[in-house]
Amino acid sequence: MERDTASSWNGTGKKFSQIWSDAGTKIWKSWLFLMGLEEESENPSATDTTATIAPQPVVEPQKNKFEELMQELACLAQSCDRAEDWHSIKQLWLKLVKLQPQERDKENAPQLLELHQEFETLKGAIAKAEVRPKTTEAPTAKEANQAQQIAQLLAQVEQVTENACTLEQQLEGQLKVKDLTINSLQNQLAIERKLVSEKAASYDVLQQKVEQQAIAIDSLQEQVAELRTTASIGSWQLNKWRKHAF
Repeated sequence: MERDTASSWNGTGKKFSQIWSDAGTKIWKSWLFLMGLEEESENPSATDTTATIAPQPVVEPQKNKFEELMQELACLAQSCDRAEDWHSIKQLWLKLVKLQPQERDKENAPQLLELHQEFETLKGAIAKAEVRPKTTEAPTAKEANQAQQIAQLLAQVEQVTENACTLEQQLEGQLKVKDLTINSLQNQLAIERKLVSEKAASYDVLQQKVEQQAIAIDSLQEQVAELRTTASIGSWQLNKWRKHAF
């Protein structure tokens, strides 16, 4: 976190304490909190990475505006929890530090006002970021509800898919049974057709036999008639012979 890197500012804080000693204990403690320090460090071995800043007399109008902005920035840092907001606060703090050596000049007043405007913009952005989670509770609940509905729909789709697979298997089984039945009926029909054909052929043979037998009967009847005629003639001749014999 950004506060963990504040230890490198100990030397700078020691130099600034000489300039802002008349600014009050509250501002100094606020600055220490902003830089991540629990109390003022007096470590003489701390590395000084900044140029030596000589104490300068502070012009009263500039001093009040400067101290007011420093205090507001420190208070904002105390209530800030997000890393990106802390980084923005640190950048604005560094801009204020750069203004400090020239604080006596009245020409810096526009720059101080510009930094104050930047502070107000940053403060508003942080306030919006803090309010945003509350305003997004409804969409979050809506998203959760939508996710639940999607899960339910997916479960329904899965169930429908399973039912469709089961129905497809049942239909395939029924089709197989019907195919077997159709094949069996076709075989039976073929057998019956064969029997009918055979019966028809037998009928034709029988019909021919009947016709032949009818012809034979007619022939025999003619023969019988002829024999009867011959027998009658023979009987007449026999009777005639008997009469002459007796």
